[in-house]
Amino acid sequence: MIGNTILTINLVFVSTTKAIYAIPVQGSTHMPVWSVTGGGEMALTADGTLIVTGQELEYGYPWALTAYRLRLADNPTCHCVDM
Repeated sequence: MIGNTILTINLVFVSTTKAIYAIPVQGSTHMPVWSVTGGGEMALTADGTLIVTGQELEYGYPWALTAYRLRLADNPTCHCVDM
């Protein structure tokens, strides 16, 4: 892993040098339910946008800023993510 880790009510977001993974908190397998190529430092906004900086050169420009719109769960005040 590189960079930071983000924990929501139902998912953990982790980043490697090659990809970002969303792993469910509950369950026995902890297999990723979502992934995207390119790792880096992550931030999750209150409206459910995952922002990533510092991706590897082979996946984009160095220190690129990439945003992914995630779906918020039914209760928008809990800031949990429903993939």
